[in-house]
Amino acid sequence: MTTGTEDWSRLPGALVPFNWPAFWQKHRILLREQKAYGTIFSSLASRLGFYAAGQTGWALDALVHPDWKRTRMAPPIFILGHQRSGTTLLHRLLSEDRAHARSLLLHEMVLPAITTQNSIARVGRWDSRHGGRIGRRFQDFQQRVFAPLDYMHRLRLDEIEEDEFVLWGIYASTMVINDSPLNASAKSLEDLRDFHRWPVDRQIKAFGWYRATLLKKVYRSPTADGSLPWIVSKNPHFSQKIPELMRVFPDARIVYLVRNPLETIASRLDLIRGIWRHRFKGFRDMSREQADAIVKDSLRTYLNAERDLYDVPEAQRMIVHYDELLTHIPETVHRIYEQFGLPGPDENLLARLAEIRARRRHVSEHKYHLEEFGIDPAELREQLEPVFRNHGLDARAAAFAEREAAGKAE
Repeated sequence: MTTGTEDWSRLPGALVPFNWPAFWQKHRILLREQKAYGTIFSSLASRLGFYAAGQTGWALDALVHPDWKRTRMAPPIFILGHQRSGTTLLHRLLSEDRAHARSLLLHEMVLPAITTQNSIARVGRWDSRHGGRIGRRFQDFQQRVFAPLDYMHRLRLDEIEEDEFVLWGIYASTMVINDSPLNASAKSLEDLRDFHRWPVDRQIKAFGWYRATLLKKVYRSPTADGSLPWIVSKNPHFSQKIPELMRVFPDARIVYLVRNPLETIASRLDLIRGIWRHRFKGFRDMSREQADAIVKDSLRTYLNAERDLYDVPEAQRMIVHYDELLTHIPETVHRIYEQFGLPGPDENLLARLAEIRARRRHVSEHKYHLEEFGIDPAELREQLEPVFRNHGLDARAAAFAEREAAGKAE
């Protein structure tokens, strides 16, 4: 519980604020209850390796780049909303403004130190001058590991991704539970799902690490004209933490995307199931218990946002409905710039928007059904009644279906 006297502007020092208690708790539970020794020791080895590399770079930053804490940036833009609500589409579009916007690549989230990223960049430049052999092998590796899931969500280490991976890197994210069916429904790990169960000091450390990662990105990538760049971040999990987000970034701009929860929750379940099927041989379908744990987290995302979003000053927030985004992408982007008084869009983003205008919009045929996960849509809709009521989602769903049918008939 916050008292109003905590220092939410605190930044980490030379030590990475890794959540060791949760880390060891998770692996003790897996050893005791699941006995999946291969998975457990693989997880331990990779995590400890990431930690060692991250801690080394972070400590070097304190010696080599001590001025990073004085970095200034324009008010960030946070794209919020439940997973599968169009957040990825909008994030990647707004990041195309290369003159003003900065977004984190996935490898910058898990290894954010300036010294580490500068070393990666130097290796990349050397490799380019000498035939690009390392780069080709790296892309082959990514294709082999990530491409099978591209039909649901494209993921690459050298492309932008949702910022929750920053917190995954210090074991302060729901992702560390959802990474495996072995622990997704473990009751004793439920604390990791609900940020508001954490001690306030732990909450502050997590957000301090996140803010530090953004500042180091801006430190490494100033604008050509010396103006202050803004961060464009996409993080559905921040929809549960809007008051804390605004404490850390009081001038932040928030774009909140809204899509029918019966569609987004089913799609999220399908995505997680697809990842588990890809990573764990023999896994086929979620148990009801696993599905319920994920749905409970989704309910927090919707209901916390519905409760807290309207406390953000009106000039700093904007609601975008999924159907509006899909049917009016360029207009939505321009509306965001106008709402927040942003310079731009730059030439690169304008060219991208022109391409979108000239292209016929693809209508997805992929449908997801809650019933296949044992979830009753009527019960879920009742729990989310404020969301349906406040955003007129029933009427929007009917109108969107009509437009989809008309588009297919053309």
